[in-house]
Amino acid sequence: MAEAELHVPTLADPDRRDTHVAEISRHVTEALATSDVLLFTSRTLMRGGDADDSLAISRNVSTAVIEVVKDALAAHPSWVVAKGGITSHDVAVRGLGIRRAEVLGQLLPGMVSVFRPLEAAPEAVGMPYVVFAGNVGGRRHPGQRDRAVQSEALMLAEATSMLTDARAAGRAVAAITTHTLQSTRAISTTAEHTADTQSPVKEMS
Repeated sequence: MAEAELHVPTLADPDRRDTHVAEISRHVTEALATSDVLLFTSRTLMRGGDADDSLAISRNVSTAVIEVVKDALAAHPSWVVAKGGITSHDVAVRGLGIRRAEVLGQLLPGMVSVFRPLEAAPEAVGMPYVVFAGNVGGRRHPGQRDRAVQSEALMLAEATSMLTDARAAGRAVAAITTHTLQSTRAISTTAEHTADTQSPVKEMS
């Protein structure tokens, strides 16, 4: 997984901010062509001279995240995962341009929601958007959790793409649940003998 860090002290410097954001945007967009990308902000806490200054710093950082997300849409990411309440809202509304979305359910027990944007920026429509707060989930190792999120999100992305292609081609998509290996083999064999090259068979466990 590629990493991209927005350096908060640099964002607070008007002379360097825009160049820094542009560099991070370019790095994220290029990296998405070959891997997942983790976008995060530096952990050093910056405080202003008063409450208003501190709020301005927070807004500046949030806006930088949004700018990178907007630019990254050009790379057509398969999914987006956001952490935190305010951050996930800003990413959804200001970054992905979501105005209406379908709630698909929970990705993992305790993980909040998975959305499928219906009205959003053109590149974001249909793309799974996963939202979870920072204080949810069990004691699973972060690496295990991340791999589980990636696996489930990839399955959602592939299913969304399959349904979109089928609708465009005027084809039906059959979803069949089986409980035995024999039934699964029978369905798979039948599909392989009846489906043409334009009608793929996908098995999900």
